[in-house]
Parts: sequence; C-alpha cells; structure tokens
Amino acid sequence: MNGDIINTIILFDNGRYYKRDIWIYADGTYTLGDDCGDHEEIDENDVLYYTHEDKSDEYVQYVAETGDDYLNIFIVNETRTIKPSFYVWCKSWVGQKTIGQRVESIIVKGTIFDGKYEPSECPKEIAEYLELKETTKGNFVLNGITDDFINESDDITVNANPCLDGSGRFILEHVGDMDIDRDPAEIKKEIISLAKKDLENKKKGLTVA
Repeated sequence: MNGDIINTIILFDNGRYYKRDIWIYADGTYTLGDDCGDHEEIDENDVLYYTHEDKSDEYVQYVAETGDDYLNIFIVNETRTIKPSFYVWCKSWVGQKTIGQRVESIIVKGTIFDGKYEPSECPKEIAEYLELKETTKGNFVLNGITDDFINESDDITVNANPCLDGSGRFILEHVGDMDIDRDPAEIKKEIISLAKKDLENKKKGLTVA
C-alpha cells in the first residue's frame, strides 16, 4: 500500500541520533520508517509521542558545534569542478590505432597536482581522469584514446612539432572539466555554517530553503 511521509523526525538513543519518517496510509494507519525501508506499525498516540520526542533542533545544534552531520541533513557538494590543462608527451607505437596512445610523460596545469610526471608516478586522480593504463609490457597508454578517437574529438589537440626530430614523439593537449574531492576541512566548515544558519532562521520563525 502506498503512503505519504507526514513528518521526518530525529530520535536519540544509546548516544546516537536516528532519522525516522512518519508515514500515513489511505486506510488511516501509520508506520515509522527508517532509511533502509523498514517500517514499524504505530497508532495516532505513537505519532503524537514521536513528534513530541523529535530531537531535530538538538541534532542541528550538535552539527553546528561539531560539523559532524552523519545523518546527512545538510546537503553539500563533496567534489568541485576544475578546468585543468594536460600536455601528454606520447610516442608512436603499433597499438595507437586500436588500444590508445603510448605515454612518456604528462604535464598538468591548473590543479593541486600541477607538475610534470612520469606515467608510473602520476597521481591517482589524474591517472583515472586520463584513463591511464599499464600494458603487460610495462608501458603506459591512454586507454581508448586511439588515432580515430583523437581525429573525431573536439577536446584534444595534437602538436606534432616534436616529430620533426625523427623520434616519433608528439604532444596531446587537452583542457576539460575534472571533478576532484573537496578538502574535508572545507566541507566541515560549510556544514557548520549551514547548521548555524538553520538555528538562526528557526529563532526567527523561518526555515532553510
């Protein structure tokens, strides 16, 4: 039977806060549900009791003091988008038409990972973004970045000038959006700010949008 949530409350037990939803159904019955989908049948007296026991303000105060929002009441972005530049030194090889470009070194600009890297030493976040893979022979390739992919891409520029030295080397240039994890301290600070704002608004009789 389909129901509707009429109230979301926070309870406190054994040193922990718990979020629960009060549901009402077409036949006039109620349940108390958790985030796992488990429901406990309750009656109107229980609805009044649990509503009276609601510790939402107390929990928000706890979050404002600690920044620990383990019930995820306040929604914050845990990642941020940056627009880095990549300069990937590649060398021609037989697999570039079917597997991807062979990488010799990578220069990164516009991130906290700025620098020049050998492919084996590339930061995990950069390696995952570029889909850097190690072959069975110990070489590193941009997996899936084949010649055809580059020819059809609007985001990758080929600088072939290094090929003039006869080495078969060339540079792939790419600028694109990249999501990286935010600093936990920055996230905590934002959560505390949101919790304090919520408390202030409640004092004024307002609610946070």
